[in-house]
Amino acid sequence: MIMKQPSNKLSQFWHELKRRRVIHVIIVYATVAFVIIELVNNVFEPLRLPDWTPTMVIIVLIIGFPFAIIFSWIFDVSLKGIKKTEKATTSEYVSKYENSIAVLPFQDMSSEKNQEYFCDGMTEEIINVLSHVEGLKVIARTSAFMFKDQHEDMRIIGQKLGVGHLLEGSIRKSENRLRITAQLIKSEDGTHVWSENFDRELKDVFVIQDEISLAIVENLKARLPRSEKVAMLKHHTENSDLHNLYLLGRFYTNKRNTESLIKAIDYFQQAIRKDPNYALAYAGLSEAYTLSGIGYGSLPSKEAYPKAKGG
Repeated sequence: MIMKQPSNKLSQFWHELKRRRVIHVIIVYATVAFVIIELVNNVFEPLRLPDWTPTMVIIVLIIGFPFAIIFSWIFDVSLKGIKKTEKATTSEYVSKYENSIAVLPFQDMSSEKNQEYFCDGMTEEIINVLSHVEGLKVIARTSAFMFKDQHEDMRIIGQKLGVGHLLEGSIRKSENRLRITAQLIKSEDGTHVWSENFDRELKDVFVIQDEISLAIVENLKARLPRSEKVAMLKHHTENSDLHNLYLLGRFYTNKRNTESLIKAIDYFQQAIRKDPNYALAYAGLSEAYTLSGIGYGSLPSKEAYPKAKGG
């Protein structure tokens, strides 16, 4: 189901009111006006002021209200003096309200709870795909994965990461069947912008990734030239078994310890044996060897580095 995204103009206007301290001025003006009116009501009889005094004070305060707002909109008053308020740059609005997203780690909903590697891999690949979209701010994997299994309020996560939108989802894998749920959430208020359920065979995993990525671009109204779309939807393999070996390799590489790096190297080597032209497996193998040589694994650097270079 696709939901139409509401306009962000109201949010942008509210942001500008706060940036120019107009809201602050309104609150202060209203408070001071109330105090003045109460004071006049209490003293005009003892001081024998004319009967029209309270009315005149109220009229003056009402007339002064729009001038105070206009003044606060145009000028910035501080201890350094009065200066004209600078215009906000486009990025102040776009990065927060329109073109920014964090892809949170997908949750493993499989009955055996043995698909964490697949969920992490799906998350990483969507992050990589979205990074090709021009003008779209995509939070890096390291930052997004800090919220793995945290179950924190989406609005709080959005504030911490400084993004306007979050993508969350879950995966249930059973033999050769996949059930993937994805939801695009507006972090400002936690409302759903888009959500979809995918019930497909495992071989369709690449199609699902493409559909999710394109739905995000459409709903964020991000610019996507044809050349960028081609790069975004490029697959390094169409073989789901090969892809699965690569995801296992990435999963154990990210654990960064001796035992996991041995497993990662083995999975990447299996993938290369299946397809000697699979570039991603070579890149993954190089990274695993490099990490092994800089202290995460048991290989000495003089042995690990030549292997990382393909020697």
